Amino acid sequence: MKRLEKIITLVAAVCFVWILFLALLQVFCRTVLGVGVPWTEEINRLFFVYLVYLGAAVSVIKGEMIAVDTVLQALKGAVRVVVEKVILVFNVLFSAMMLVSGIQMLRTVWPTTFATVPWLSNGFLYIPLVISFAIMLAAFTGKLLAGKR
Repeated sequence: MKRLEKIITLVAAVCFVWILFLALLQVFCRTVLGVGVPWTEEINRLFFVYLVYLGAAVSVIKGEMIAVDTVLQALKGAVRVVVEKVILVFNVLFSAMMLVSGIQMLRTVWPTTFATVPWLSNGFLYIPLVISFAIMLAAFTGKLLAGKR
């Protein structure tokens, strides 16, 4: 998982650099050249979606997802262990549901394209969702089977 985490982090960093570059290009074209470049907004949105979902996958692998665990912290002993297991089971089920739904959406929207980039399928917006939730499903399942939180 460490190698996968490094690869995902690198891809997310590349997405961030592209977001920055395209935003600067758009500002330059609008202010200096006086020309709008509409495709930069859609491509930036695409990179942002990749950045968010890949970042979420890395945070699950590292166990650094934001959680409100006030009630969980108050629990002790066997009750806490059981509640932690139930939470992991729900995480596994939610990840599986999102993975299946993401694949269905990917198949549904693949024939459609971006308005300003007609050669690029809208399905590319759902690829990171599928990848991210597949990784999350594997991570949560691994934690559940290993008895970790």
